[in-house]
Amino acid sequence: MLLTVGSIIKDNDNNKYILKECFGVGGCGYVFKAIRENDNSLVAVKTMLPTFSDQFTVEAFKNEIRSTLKIKGENIIEYIYVHSGDEFLELPPYIIMEYADGGSLNDLLNQKRKYNETFENKDLLAIFKQLANGMKEVNRKLVHRDIKPANILICGDIFKITDFGLSKISIESTRSMTFKGGGTPLYMSPEAFDFSQNTIQMDIYSMGIVFYELATLRYPYQPIPQNYENCKDAHLLSPMVNPSQVNKELSSGIVSIINRMLEKPTQIRFTSWDDIIHALDAQTKSTESDSTLQKAISVAISAKNADDVARQKKENTAKKKKNEKDNFYKLACSQFNNTFVSPIKAFVENINSQYAGKDKFYIPVITQTISHGEFSWKIDDDSGRSLSFEMKVVFDNTYQRDVSVPVNWATQYETKRENYIPRYSNKNILVCGKMENNKGYGYNLLLVDSGSIYGDWFIMKNKNNLSNLAQERERREPFAFSLNELPSEIYKTQITSLYSATFEPFNGDNLLNYVNLLLFTLQH
Repeated sequence: MLLTVGSIIKDNDNNKYILKECFGVGGCGYVFKAIRENDNSLVAVKTMLPTFSDQFTVEAFKNEIRSTLKIKGENIIEYIYVHSGDEFLELPPYIIMEYADGGSLNDLLNQKRKYNETFENKDLLAIFKQLANGMKEVNRKLVHRDIKPANILICGDIFKITDFGLSKISIESTRSMTFKGGGTPLYMSPEAFDFSQNTIQMDIYSMGIVFYELATLRYPYQPIPQNYENCKDAHLLSPMVNPSQVNKELSSGIVSIINRMLEKPTQIRFTSWDDIIHALDAQTKSTESDSTLQKAISVAISAKNADDVARQKKENTAKKKKNEKDNFYKLACSQFNNTFVSPIKAFVENINSQYAGKDKFYIPVITQTISHGEFSWKIDDDSGRSLSFEMKVVFDNTYQRDVSVPVNWATQYETKRENYIPRYSNKNILVCGKMENNKGYGYNLLLVDSGSIYGDWFIMKNKNNLSNLAQERERREPFAFSLNELPSEIYKTQITSLYSATFEPFNGDNLLNYVNLLLFTLQH
């Protein structure tokens, strides 16, 4: 049986409730306004969505039924009766709960935004205290995992937490969570995107966003993320907009509480609601004081808040840069694996399968040292034949060089060290590398920025210049420059140098020719 307007349900005392109006659809079910027959009191009734094909919806609803029995408190919505589906077999699962006559916090925020009416500091502290008290009771038993304005209801002037469909036991040490079961991305903590252990600090971060919205009527990250990946980037890497810049009337103490709730590193973020409640109580006392001392304290806290925001921005910038660096490194490794490793592996596997002797080739995995932006790969056999690859991803600080800069009106020069990116054909080089056999013959490899995400590979074939009179600098051809000397030699070989080079666009056909040449021909 599906519940709809006009349906009649019961509680464990056999009271009857008539569903009068459907006024909301949540992630797991419909919410109806209902009247209890014996006293005409209003209640809310939540029932599962009519589709049972979505197993997640079913499990989330059942989880809410289980969770409602665990927690109670003044700032938690009162659950009058929960029906799992077993007591009244003719009725589906449903929850009868306290009716919130003031709607949701989301409704209140939208109304405030419409008229640009910010809350006063004393009102913010009162609301924050209610929500912190409610979350303290919730987190005694559960990690809510879906804190957001829509899941905070208003009954008279009391704010109440609701909707525990995604909650988890707060002492759980593991976490199995799909994206769909992870909460609302706009309000998820940074560690939630990594499917980390469930902790109270996840809820503290989410509520910190709610506090921020109450204090400023704005979302902390601008522009507002529009999809899952944008949300992930915002929570993991982006600095929030300083709330005091949005609402000039905010007290410095309130700003400091919000800042700490929204710290991305969990070791800096608040660890308990008791600490938050203590901080809120301290701010309530300070707002009641108009002393010269308190004004001086506010100035000091404002300065420390500015320091915190500057630190957060610096940390986020560094983390974002590292994330970009790691992603670039992984992309380069993937490019190398697809372009070189995969076809060579297939080639030597065919050799091994058709060669009846003992000296077969060994095929290892790629060796990576991501901290230095390097990776390598080598195949060899018991007879001593080998082909090795050494590769280095070029970041903006990978290579340095000495440059002369004028001082004293260009009559004198001094040498300074600067970072630089080597270039070929006026394009940045993304990866420098070399392939070399066990006899020291080899070629250099270059991945050059082509304007696309992948770039173009070139094989750099080096030789001694005929005009090279420094016999001790001659090298046995073909040879590869080391990764340390390669950046400067790329430039030199394009002008005049002891050595010259040709740059051959890479293609899959010529690769195996070079592999054959290095493994089997150039072995004298």
